[in-house]
Amino acid sequence: MNYSVVIISYFSEHLIRGILKNFDENTEIIIIENSKDKKFKINIEKNYRNVKVVIPEYNLGFGPGINHGVKLSKNDYVLCIVSDVELSKLTIDSLSDCIEKFKNFAIIAPTFSNEKIYKNYSLSSKKKNLENSVALKYDIKEVDSVDGAGFIINKSIIEKVGYLDENFFFYFELEDLCLRLNKQNQKIYVCDKIKFYHKGLASSHSTKLPKVKILRNWHYCWGKFYFYKKHYGYFFGLKKTIPNFIRAIKYIILSIIKNKPDELKMHKAELNGLLNSYLLKKSSFRLPE
Repeated sequence: MNYSVVIISYFSEHLIRGILKNFDENTEIIIIENSKDKKFKINIEKNYRNVKVVIPEYNLGFGPGINHGVKLSKNDYVLCIVSDVELSKLTIDSLSDCIEKFKNFAIIAPTFSNEKIYKNYSLSSKKKNLENSVALKYDIKEVDSVDGAGFIINKSIIEKVGYLDENFFFYFELEDLCLRLNKQNQKIYVCDKIKFYHKGLASSHSTKLPKVKILRNWHYCWGKFYFYKKHYGYFFGLKKTIPNFIRAIKYIILSIIKNKPDELKMHKAELNGLLNSYLLKKSSFRLPE
């Protein structure tokens, strides 16, 4: 089954090479490199003829990066992943088989092998497990939403419903898309017997990790309010994020008292993200290159 792959990266060559080695050389792979690392583009494209590295004019983040890559892709189905996942050859082959035999979906995703820490999907009691042969083979079940670390989209459906909301930089864009899909009775599934590993912040270069954590804290808080405001109204958004606001204030004070400047920056980022979202400002905070 022909499908494309879109990978979102930020100074992640050390991780990207581990991902690429397990894909067939005929698989179209598009890497959105959100840094200005032109050496990375040269090195990868020289060694992998099926890979195209796109370096945008500015850091697109996750949602806009996925949209850009999907629109460039040539196939109807696109596997979208971040650079800090591990996909075995078995996982890739199983996903390909699943797409070929089970095409009636908007989104389908493997599940985390480390799901005891956290699951990559949410499931309501209204959803039922499927009972056809392919569903039983891969333990496919319908869910409400999936995590953004790894998922396959059906382009024909996404083009009708709308791509990821580019107001999000990262965090909550998949929840937003899945909610829109649910409202139009489009199907979202996970395959419990197809696993992949998500490392988390390992996608960031070690020297940039503290700044990346600040960036993520800012955008998590901005995105949380924006998501709830968009779908349920301004005051519901306030209700859902006031605990985050109180927590940020509390830990800012504690960080000052305990003289922990790094923690202070983290919690200031949370507060600033919320305040910018409350004031209806765009998610404009970025890391300097």
